[in-house]
Amino acid sequence: MGKMSRQKGARFEVEVAKQFTEWTGMNVRRTPRSGAYGGENWKSLTGDLMFDHDWPYVVELKNRESWKLEDVFAGKGEVWEWWTKLREEATVAKKKPMLIIKKNRVEPMVMLLGYDPLAYTAATKAGDTRYACIGGRTLLWLSDVLKCEPPGERRVQHATEEDLPWPLVGG
Repeated sequence: MGKMSRQKGARFEVEVAKQFTEWTGMNVRRTPRSGAYGGENWKSLTGDLMFDHDWPYVVELKNRESWKLEDVFAGKGEVWEWWTKLREEATVAKKKPMLIIKKNRVEPMVMLLGYDPLAYTAATKAGDTRYACIGGRTLLWLSDVLKCEPPGERRVQHATEEDLPWPLVGG
């Protein structure tokens, strides 16, 4: 993978991490590739995103032009290869898989297990034309998933300097 592709993927990971931070109330960031984990307060180090509290998913993000929606519906192609690898990772981590895929000029989509309560809730709220069930998986728009109550206990954001009645020492 070339430098531009890696940068494109990293930008997407940062964007989704910010959305997940807002959605879950947790601190969410990209999982570093260098091995500099971010400290022992980070509970999830599998997948592309790490969370500062327990999170029931291993989240994998792919921002690539090469995948085709018709291949997803046909049960073939690289999206299914990514899903298979993610399922294995999630099984080892004793978590559920969440695959987020994107192409240029197309809203990100989320693939979850079909029986996942988050998939059911998001599909129910989204309406009949905003999701698809494919081979035991549910494919949804990320924007519809982010409208749902996040799974687990919602966390309170860490305080910023503006929230405190005194200045932070040491920044």
